[in-house]
Amino acid sequence: MTRECYLPFPRGTFYCDGVLTPSTSIYSHLEGQRFSVPNTQHSDGTWVELIVLRNDSGSDITTANAFYKFATSSQDFARAIGGINDAAGGLAVPLDDAYTVGSTWKANDLAYFVKEGWCNVVTEASSTSLAAHAPIASDASGLVNGAAAVAGETVLGIIDQASTAESTAVRCWIDIDLKPSEAAG
Repeated sequence: MTRECYLPFPRGTFYCDGVLTPSTSIYSHLEGQRFSVPNTQHSDGTWVELIVLRNDSGSDITTANAFYKFATSSQDFARAIGGINDAAGGLAVPLDDAYTVGSTWKANDLAYFVKEGWCNVVTEASSTSLAAHAPIASDASGLVNGAAAVAGETVLGIIDQASTAESTAVRCWIDIDLKPSEAAG
C-alpha cells in the first residue's frame, strides 16, 4: 500500500473552516478520497487511513467522538455523511479524533473520518462491559455499544483495552474491512 504523507487540509480542521461558505459541489473531487498519514493523535508509530466526507445532513453538526452514518442519497455512499449514526449495529465510521469535541461542522463542508487505524470513540451511557480486543459496533446514538458486536451487527473495529466505563472515550482500532459480525447466532 502506498503511504501518502500529505493532506488537502490539516487534520482537526474542516476544508472551508469558516473562511468560505460551503456549497453542495465545492471541492467535490475530494469526497471519498483516502489518505494514509502517520497517526499523530496516538503517537505510537502507526499510520491512520482517513477518508474525506461531506456533511450532507442539511444542517450543521456538533462534532463528537462518535460514529457517523453515511448519507443515503444517490452516489453519496462513502462520499458523504448523513449525521450521527442512529441505527444500532449499522454501518458507520468515526470522525477523526483530531477534531475538538463540540466544534461546529458546517453543512456541506468536508471533514476527515477514520477508515483504518486507532481512534477514540465514546462508549454508550449505560451497561458497558467490553473485554480487551472485543469486536465493537455502534449503538443507536453513534456510540460504542456496551457489549461486543453480535451476529447481524457491522463490526467497526476492536476495543484496545477492557472497559466498563460508560460515556467515556475508549481507544479503538477501526478496520477498513467493514463486515457483518461472525459472532454466534
